[in-house]
Amino acid sequence: MAIVLDEQGPLPSGASTPTTNKPFRRTPLPLPYDLLHILITLLQSSDSFATLSLLSRCSRSYYALITPLLYTNVHITSDEQLQALLSLPADRRGFLGVKRYRSGSIINGVVVHPSLSSRERKVEALSLIERLTLDVYPSRTSLKLASKLPWSLPAQEVTLTSKAVSSLNTKLGHSKAPRILASFWASHFPSLVRPRKVVVDYSDLDVRHEMMNEERKEGWWDTFSGLSVGIQAWKELEEVQVKGEVWNLILPNPGVKVRMVHTIFPPPQPDGEGEGNMVPPMESTPASASEESTNVWRDKLITDRRKALVSGLSTSYFLLEQALANTNTNTNTTTTTNGSPVRMANHPIIEWEIQDFLPPYRGQPGVLEEVVDEGDGVRRGIMADLDQVCPALMERYARMENGRRELSCLKWI
Repeated sequence: MAIVLDEQGPLPSGASTPTTNKPFRRTPLPLPYDLLHILITLLQSSDSFATLSLLSRCSRSYYALITPLLYTNVHITSDEQLQALLSLPADRRGFLGVKRYRSGSIINGVVVHPSLSSRERKVEALSLIERLTLDVYPSRTSLKLASKLPWSLPAQEVTLTSKAVSSLNTKLGHSKAPRILASFWASHFPSLVRPRKVVVDYSDLDVRHEMMNEERKEGWWDTFSGLSVGIQAWKELEEVQVKGEVWNLILPNPGVKVRMVHTIFPPPQPDGEGEGNMVPPMESTPASASEESTNVWRDKLITDRRKALVSGLSTSYFLLEQALANTNTNTNTTTTTNGSPVRMANHPIIEWEIQDFLPPYRGQPGVLEEVVDEGDGVRRGIMADLDQVCPALMERYARMENGRRELSCLKWI
């Protein structure tokens, strides 16, 4: 609420202060644009979204300016927040769809028209979402609300954080039929969002340690299998990025690119920390570990990553063969001498990108030639394993390059 000048209008420069003997009322004068920009920037940088939301209700021009800032990148931290996002206000007139009226104006992609109902404005705002980050796995209630939307959220990128992965693990742990429940959720995912890219980030979870615990191992298998089922429900997906210490069962449909970004989770300390103590991921091995124990830990991590990668590639090829078997192969199909199908004109392929596979050295790192030799040795070992586990994949994707064998489906970053 602002102080209002006398009815004669603004006072000239140097005149006395404005009178206050009249009731306070809102001034029709807008804030200067530079001051408004500073205010909005400060509120956005401090995550004061509630205040921004209140400010957007002051006028239609404020609404058109602020709404894209609130809805372009949406970060959901609880299922209650997700339900609030997906809930549409009641509309007595009934929902007629979002119209771009000829007499209305469009500012920053938002239709500004007094005839739009609150329900229509909410749908218009939801259409601005480009990236969606979830700290929680959607519940049945959230998915039910999503099914009532006129269309899926248009976010092109969806990120499932470590908290979302833990959330799914907890929910499936309370179910007597976790795989059936995960499949049920997956079938409703397209009503929520249809992304082009999905990021599954479990870098804050000590998954390797959890997988070694016999009591919790099966639960985590169900968790990552459930994530894969959910990802495979998105038919428009083009890329899946996985962030974690090792790859764990995250597989999209054949033809979707997989990018595995390896991170480092600190190994257990010598004095033995509690299993529930989660330590943030580090870019290098912890300084408290001795050089010898660090080298042992590093070698074990490389071995685990190698086994996981071989498992991921061979399983991807198995899914590819299943997809080809379910496709009409009467046209544009040839076979090799052993009967394996070779690439058709437009069939899905395997495409994996591997980033930061080798953990960083601590202490005295090896010279560049030694690091290169280590990387070459890892590649040769992976291909040797695939020769035994999945020879059909090697037959299709192995090629000679600069006098050595490489996999065309695998790119090292």
